[in-house]
Amino acid sequence: MPVNAFPDEWLAQSVEGLTPERLQELRAKAESGRTLWASVVAAKIATDAEIIEKLSHRFRLKVADTSKIDLTARDGVPEQLARRYHVLPLRLTDSFLELGTANPFDLDAEKALAFATAREIRLFLLPGVGAQGGRVEELAPAFAAGRASGLLRTCTRKPAVRCASPSRAA
Repeated sequence: MPVNAFPDEWLAQSVEGLTPERLQELRAKAESGRTLWASVVAAKIATDAEIIEKLSHRFRLKVADTSKIDLTARDGVPEQLARRYHVLPLRLTDSFLELGTANPFDLDAEKALAFATAREIRLFLLPGVGAQGGRVEELAPAFAAGRASGLLRTCTRKPAVRCASPSRAA
């Protein structure tokens, strides 16, 4: 079923080569719940790296450094919230929580996470985090079970590549 609007429609203004006609075409082909980011990358209009570069420059946002993920940060965000808001915990201190996300403009997510964690939230751009974009859906169970270290090493080598799903065996 075609979608009327993507949940990250704000991204359309930042992607070069995405004309209104092409955007309409992507909407017609997209499955329900799929993001514009994932559709643009799948259609080879732009790569994750190009989108990240444009967004970080245009909106003056910092890019998440996945090589410096603090494994204790997973304890600061419950799995349910990581899945709901499509975030990846990066760093946790007594006063703030740094999260990687593909949608840094989700104010509801920022407010809910700040309330749930009792910390200031700092959002960083991270490719592939979002509905059907991988990463959070695949890493959230590992964060909850404490098995993230091996998966994170895999993800940090090639941040634009989807990570392998964690095994179901404990």
